[in-house]
Amino acid sequence: MSSLRVGINLMWLLPGEGAGAEVYSMRLLRALLDEPAVELELTVFANRRLALAKPEELASVPVATAPIDGGSRPARIAAESTWLPREASRRRLDLVHHMADVVPWLRGQTSVLTIHDLRALHRPDILGTPHAAYLRARLRPSLRASAVVITPTETVRSSVVEDLEADPERVRVVSAPLFAPADGPVDPGIAEPFFLYPSTTDPHKNHATLLRAFARVAGPGPGLRLVLTGAPGRSDRDVAAEIERLGMGDAVLRLGRVPRERLDALIARAVAVVYPSEYEGFGLPLAEAMAAGCPVIASDLPVIREVVGEAGVLVGPGDTDGWADAMSRLLDDDALRERLVSAGRERAARYTPAETSRRLSDAYRLAAGRSLPTA
Repeated sequence: MSSLRVGINLMWLLPGEGAGAEVYSMRLLRALLDEPAVELELTVFANRRLALAKPEELASVPVATAPIDGGSRPARIAAESTWLPREASRRRLDLVHHMADVVPWLRGQTSVLTIHDLRALHRPDILGTPHAAYLRARLRPSLRASAVVITPTETVRSSVVEDLEADPERVRVVSAPLFAPADGPVDPGIAEPFFLYPSTTDPHKNHATLLRAFARVAGPGPGLRLVLTGAPGRSDRDVAAEIERLGMGDAVLRLGRVPRERLDALIARAVAVVYPSEYEGFGLPLAEAMAAGCPVIASDLPVIREVVGEAGVLVGPGDTDGWADAMSRLLDDDALRERLVSAGRERAARYTPAETSRRLSDAYRLAAGRSLPTA
């Protein structure tokens, strides 16, 4: 059987600004390149900024660089409906995988679509009015125009099937894979003990509840710290104001965006990764923490129950007392820590590059009308 010629549309991706969608998309691409399940000929469609920012990640795949820098959404949308289909036709691609919730208005090839979540329907306040309105208008037409839709979790898949009335046979789950950290220990540069929350400061990430709970656990004395990493989001000023109001400026360390190797070191040394988010499509930092042997305390949401299961302590996202109690338990209960570390490593073992590549390749073959292997 001849190889499938697949385009990966990353024209939307601005390095360092794509948050979880950026990490998810780049990890799927790496899994396809490192662990090929079938014969694929890949082409990445990128904006100029992405092509310049990720030369190593894109070194082993042909890159078609669009004549845009990605900073203007209208310019990008226009290029996706003009330049992209022409370039895909010239390269005789069988299909194009669009990884950012919508497909272009005009297309020349079969489309595969990743829908990361349905926050535009469930939590439009997260996105802001214009972006949420655009996605609400485009989600259903994009779904109808796609041969296969991919979601990161079964929870999101169920929402796509129910809320958007998608054909269940055409909605497939492909989770982001986990990769082993780079060799060699890295000093995180933070005195222990500390809790870690790796997240942008967006409204739904719910930093306020965590900060209030941590203030109760840390008390007035020195020692325990809360480390916040991630790019500044729409609630960044509110987070800073809450830290000041609580008088926790010395105990809460805001590192912003940190290199991958330092984040891995922070995860490995933290008392726990704490994740009070009110809305998620997956929650990749939780899987990363479990794989690294770091306990997790996370919001009790359906999608997080799917990812974490019994391998973490789950607390209602608005339950300040519950968060304080959970952090105190992780500080004092060695038996609980050991149980969570063991269960977490076992659960995280599901997210392998080979499994991601297999699931994604099967989705491509389904979209292209090629037969799938029998179980």
